[in-house]
Amino acid sequence: MERIKKINIKYRPEIDALRALAVLAIICYHAPPVYIFDINFFKGGYVGVDIFFVISGYLITSIIHKEISQKKSFSLINFYERRIRRIIPALLFLICICSLFVFIFFLPTNLIDFSKSAIFSLFFSSNYYFYLSEFDYSTLVHLKKPLLHTWSLAVEEQFYLFYPLIFIFIYRYFKKFLLYSLFFLFFLSFTISQISSELFPVANFYFLHTRIWELLAGSIICCLEYNKVKRNINNFYRSTLVVIGFSLMIGSVIFFDDKTKHPSAITLIPVLGASLFIYFSNSKEIITKIFSNKITVGIGLISYSLYLWHYPFFAFLNSFQFTYGFIFKKDIFNALIIILILLSLSILSFYFIEKPFRKKEFKFKKVLFFILSLFLVVIFLNLYFIAKDGKVNKNNVFLEDLLSSPLYESNCKFSNSEKNFNIDKKFLLKFNECKKKYKDFTVIIGDSHSRNLFNSFSILSGDQFIIGLNRDGCRPSDIEDNCHYKNSLIFLDDNKKNIKAIIFNIKGAYFLTNHASIKNPNFTSVRRLPLNNKEIDSAILFAEKLNKIASTYFVGPHIEPNIELDKRNIYNILENKNLKSYSVYLNLDLIEVDKFLSKEFNLKKITYISKIDSIKFDLERDFLVNGKFTFSDHGHWSHFGEKYFGKKLIDNTPLKNFFK
Repeated sequence: MERIKKINIKYRPEIDALRALAVLAIICYHAPPVYIFDINFFKGGYVGVDIFFVISGYLITSIIHKEISQKKSFSLINFYERRIRRIIPALLFLICICSLFVFIFFLPTNLIDFSKSAIFSLFFSSNYYFYLSEFDYSTLVHLKKPLLHTWSLAVEEQFYLFYPLIFIFIYRYFKKFLLYSLFFLFFLSFTISQISSELFPVANFYFLHTRIWELLAGSIICCLEYNKVKRNINNFYRSTLVVIGFSLMIGSVIFFDDKTKHPSAITLIPVLGASLFIYFSNSKEIITKIFSNKITVGIGLISYSLYLWHYPFFAFLNSFQFTYGFIFKKDIFNALIIILILLSLSILSFYFIEKPFRKKEFKFKKVLFFILSLFLVVIFLNLYFIAKDGKVNKNNVFLEDLLSSPLYESNCKFSNSEKNFNIDKKFLLKFNECKKKYKDFTVIIGDSHSRNLFNSFSILSGDQFIIGLNRDGCRPSDIEDNCHYKNSLIFLDDNKKNIKAIIFNIKGAYFLTNHASIKNPNFTSVRRLPLNNKEIDSAILFAEKLNKIASTYFVGPHIEPNIELDKRNIYNILENKNLKSYSVYLNLDLIEVDKFLSKEFNLKKITYISKIDSIKFDLERDFLVNGKFTFSDHGHWSHFGEKYFGKKLIDNTPLKNFFK
């Protein structure tokens, strides 16, 4: 802050208020959803990151521009020192604390993933890690990645590394073209982002080159200010433009959702909103005065700490529920407790870590010594976790062995979960190599339940060519949105001469009516009769399309136990082996689903495989077998269950013709 005072950058409290809006939108998006009249008003809260990008672009350009214009020079060393003081100490401390918590709460697989993400985060490259992990940001159901939110810090830091150099170069040698250059880079990045939103949505989300246009929007606003582009309009029009900007941001938070292609052309809405607000707001304008109150400005001041701590907090809250069987109730009281804890953590972080390290009295050598010391501790601790394969807590190793269901991959048995798998070079290369070797292949297509089948058949079959096209939460009714079914039809039709069989399966509970509206769309417990005709018709229609390509088998639902497998229930079942009390959770309506689907698919002359008839699931006999759980959660099979149920499925159905 002292450095900023020296170069006379005017403090604008409305910018901190805008930070408050951004961080609160993000927190509400990541928090356990609270519905008002069955509506989630924060389903587009992720646009808070886009608002932050606009703010960052504006402020960084202001610092650089002001220093060059006042001093006729710019110190990169001082610039990077300020960035280091501002960002790294709080981030390092957070990762250090998280490293201790994951040791206690996380199962080995999740622990390894955390350690890798921690190391990438320290080098501001976690956006690449999460992309390479093929992690879709919108799939936030279990919050198993406490550092996922650091992807945006990585993007900003990568921007800070090269942007000052480019800006200074253009300013010194092509000053007249500075604004034009920024506009050119803006439109170039925006165009790439729009194209990538269709072809490479995950890379588009995480990478700098498809995000830089949002940061440059702030840079352009700053340069327009310095070029004194006319904005001296009367207060009514100024207030109107500020209200429009504010409305665009709030509207994006409310109406965007996980199916919105983002970033893309539609992301212009919150970016334009933030730009209008920054450009036209000032201390004399009435809307700005109201918005820039002590509460919003105060939240804005601690927004960095709030952003850092909120996501790990939710991740560990989720783990706490698993560890102790604590069920978080989504009510006002618990929401207030969460707010209080988050605010306390953030205020402590701000006053005891952020502020002290920003002060010039704290010599930079000491800052670097602290950073280096803690950096080495975190690096070596997480390298140790990785070297031990995450197996550093005996209790968690035991639990993972009981519940795990790793994706099977061996030679020419592999699965892909991407929407655009048909343009994935790695997938296509492996597929073509295996097609040359085996010629014919079997494909298992569907959602996460079909992945269980892919694992089962891959484990139990001999030397065969099997591929899985399995994307979590995807039903054929979503064919035009974020699912893989449309591309699957194209891919399978192109290779129909080599297909032995197509096996199609999705979660059975989707064929029932969701009686809890949108609150828990994936849980069997809220899906009961009557049948969901929309989902049934969509599945049948898609199966008919598949059957025109090659012989198709539709595998029906299994009885999902819907038992909460937290530590308390796990140890209770292991010790007492009394499962009768859990039978109330079984959704026996799936038996009616199975009967109806069998009748409908037979009418369409598509082979129907009944898991219910072939497995004949009995809770007391089949849920815990020789001390091993057959399920990993409410409805997915464990690794043991994939073998146990898979054998029954193959032995008792026509599938034995393919996998024996």
